[in-house]
Amino acid sequence: MKKNILLILLILSFTVSCSDTGLEIVSYSDYSSDISYKVGSLRDARLTFFDINELKQIRSIPNNLSSGNLWGRVQFAQTHTIDPNNNEERKEPSLIPYRAALLLFTPQEALSSLKVTVTYMDNNVSKSEVYVMQPPINMPKSDYNNKSSKKDITYSKRSWSVLLPYYLIKPDMQLEFQAVTKSGLELAGQLTGDDIEFAAPIEGVFFFIKLGMLCEVPKEGYPYYFDMINDPAHAMQEYFQTVPFAGIVNAYYEDRELKPVIIRNGTIYQDNSSYANPDAYSGDMREDVAKAQVSVGIDLANKGVASSALNQSHEITHDMFYFTVHHAQGKYAGGKVQGHGLSGGNGIGTLYASKDNEFSHEVGHGYNMGHYPNSNESADGSIHGYSTSWGYDAYKNRMRANVAWNSNPDAYMFYDYYITPFQETYGWNKDSMAGGWADSAISRYTHNTARSTRQIQKNIEGKYFLSDDKNSEGKYYYIGWDKTAREYKKATEAAFLNSRKEPALKGVPVITILGGYDPNSPYNAVLYPYFRANYGNVFTDLFLDTLPDDASSYLEITYYNGKATQYVVLSNTRYAGNVINKLHVNIAESDKPDTITLYVNNIVKGLTKIDEAVYLTPMPAPVIIGKSNGYNDVIETDAASINSSLQNETLDNYTLTSKEKELIEILYRHNALNKLSSVQKSIAEDYTGKKNKIDEINAYIDDNYTALESNNISADETLKQLLSSNGLGAVEYKFNQAEINGKCMEVYKSADSDKSVRVAVCNKSENQRWAVDNAGRIHSAVYPGYCLEQGKMAVLQLCSENTKQQWKIRSDTESGVVYENVGVSNQCIDNSKSEPEKIIAYSCSGNANQRFKSKFSEDTNNYLSLMGGSLISEIWKYIPAESGE
Repeated sequence: MKKNILLILLILSFTVSCSDTGLEIVSYSDYSSDISYKVGSLRDARLTFFDINELKQIRSIPNNLSSGNLWGRVQFAQTHTIDPNNNEERKEPSLIPYRAALLLFTPQEALSSLKVTVTYMDNNVSKSEVYVMQPPINMPKSDYNNKSSKKDITYSKRSWSVLLPYYLIKPDMQLEFQAVTKSGLELAGQLTGDDIEFAAPIEGVFFFIKLGMLCEVPKEGYPYYFDMINDPAHAMQEYFQTVPFAGIVNAYYEDRELKPVIIRNGTIYQDNSSYANPDAYSGDMREDVAKAQVSVGIDLANKGVASSALNQSHEITHDMFYFTVHHAQGKYAGGKVQGHGLSGGNGIGTLYASKDNEFSHEVGHGYNMGHYPNSNESADGSIHGYSTSWGYDAYKNRMRANVAWNSNPDAYMFYDYYITPFQETYGWNKDSMAGGWADSAISRYTHNTARSTRQIQKNIEGKYFLSDDKNSEGKYYYIGWDKTAREYKKATEAAFLNSRKEPALKGVPVITILGGYDPNSPYNAVLYPYFRANYGNVFTDLFLDTLPDDASSYLEITYYNGKATQYVVLSNTRYAGNVINKLHVNIAESDKPDTITLYVNNIVKGLTKIDEAVYLTPMPAPVIIGKSNGYNDVIETDAASINSSLQNETLDNYTLTSKEKELIEILYRHNALNKLSSVQKSIAEDYTGKKNKIDEINAYIDDNYTALESNNISADETLKQLLSSNGLGAVEYKFNQAEINGKCMEVYKSADSDKSVRVAVCNKSENQRWAVDNAGRIHSAVYPGYCLEQGKMAVLQLCSENTKQQWKIRSDTESGVVYENVGVSNQCIDNSKSEPEKIIAYSCSGNANQRFKSKFSEDTNNYLSLMGGSLISEIWKYIPAESGE
């Protein structure tokens, strides 16, 4: 958008909004058990991204099907929503093979049904699968994260969608769409694989480690955050959604404190470095230990290189995507302990935090990305806009918006470009390389622009990775993507193959041996304590049963399992005249190495011993996301979380947090409830069953709202029958009087709100009756969709899953019942002593002004606790009249 500002403003002043066009489009269900509205209703405030262009006009729908009488626009959503073809020309990412994708179809004519048949080849056999596409009302919800109640956005109110599994997304796929229009006309259209532009399905491996150099390892807390270590499955899953890999691995090294250390000139530090004034970006141990010996060392150990110069050269080019992240700090001159971070590139991440934009940005340098990408060509390389793409999280089934949810909708200049906000409501987010941030309810990592992601895709498309099967020699071999043939092929590049050994083991637990040594006199050397990882490659060709006569620098390895002593030969000379050498070797943990001894000039210069008991405790498995493993590792993690958190719950009386509901719904969507233990599975099935019924009720209200509002007898009776058949109509929700400190809590109309709360003389009115649901939310009989909320006790708030609305019994004795807040500990419902009419939340004391005479009436069937406040308010009039207790 070059700066012809006046023209743009003039055009904007003469355009009309979507609601003025009369276009009939429908919204998505928000999956929150709360009310949802038909688009076009005055009550539907949600905005739409894809359907409206920057001039506030309905976006036209081109036809990009290959053939047929059905016309419409096909898109795929992975890291970004993209068209099938011409993406390279538009500098947007292309479709990634062997990675699940959300298929979107926006028809030119309104449809009543749509299905797609996907034909593909499986071991030279043609197969096909049929998928019913979901109507626009079921568009996956956004990652809405606004803190000030601005309008939500849906990606599209016209697009049909369905998730296609990874094994269908490949160049031989053929799509056959079959539709029925609103007028009953049957249409069909085809999209052939030849008309789909595919990228290279590359796999990447990330290693993570915490290091203390002459000091302790860093501890969690600002500025250090170790999400990729402490929460590897979720963190890597979230990051995967932002980068164009087909598969990605999170590999973990145990923490290591190194003392002594050696640097490139052969100096050995025993207590502290002599380097003065280190900072985040500087320090000799930062460069020579954390980066050169550990991060580059891990990289080379996994590529079969046993020794190299003690610098940050990888000896061999970056032709595989291995990236090592270290969280490191060291003790420097004067005893100063300095942490290092905010740096990335060259296969290394020196980070404080493995989350947020620090991670996205610094790893971005690892893809050879610079700051403010494409800013000399277009604003949308660095800043999102109407012409850039949303993303998609295939695990959570959520769309990733490109707006900054908590931004101000201001227009501004960026270089020579005039940036206008999204529909005067939100500013745009920025690329991770241009000051962006996560700002998402579903991810801690930044959503890059499409142009930036295209650059990342181009950077990794030529990378090699290891095969899943072995060759005739029992070794894994190197493969890459043939862009012309659009298939995997064995590496044939001579320069690459001549620089490589082939591993006998891939992705197994390893003991990594690292250190520095000088083959020149006086032969200074440090062999560090062994490093232990849950993922690594082992090159058996490095291990010799007999030491060659000309070897003077080498490792000697003994084993616990009776295996004979072996040797790994290191260089006898310096690789570079001005620096010493480093060593880096992976040993299979299954071999149970005992003692590793370093010889330099045939002199023992270091030894590391591994206690055999170490092998009794297995490393946690690496997290592998994508391709055939899909999201299995995340599913296992979430199932374990539910099994743990619900272990004390029972089917007839359970309470679910918002997080537990989210995880259960994810497991349900992935057909993984069978991963749960018996009771937990029963609870999950009960919850999902009830939620499906609520969704059915919600859908009926959506479809018949006008009739219900006009008191149409038929619509009313049908809804009552639906409520009854789904379990609500047979339940009398009872509310009881809430007496505290000799008076009763009531709702009243104040100057500020008709939902104000106070205590008053007890009178048995409906205003003084209350109930608590199974989530711990306290509802008023007058306004059942509104709840008491800690911090806002003076006025009822719309019921939500905010834990500040959840209360638990702190004590229940003959003298009364005390309710404590779940979201803020040690805060109890309190009748203020200084202002006797006020209900407040105050430090729990158990005094008379915190004791209710009896418990609140309790919802017994879980329905009330599953609904959002809007839906409760909507259907309450159809539930049989409540009666007091």
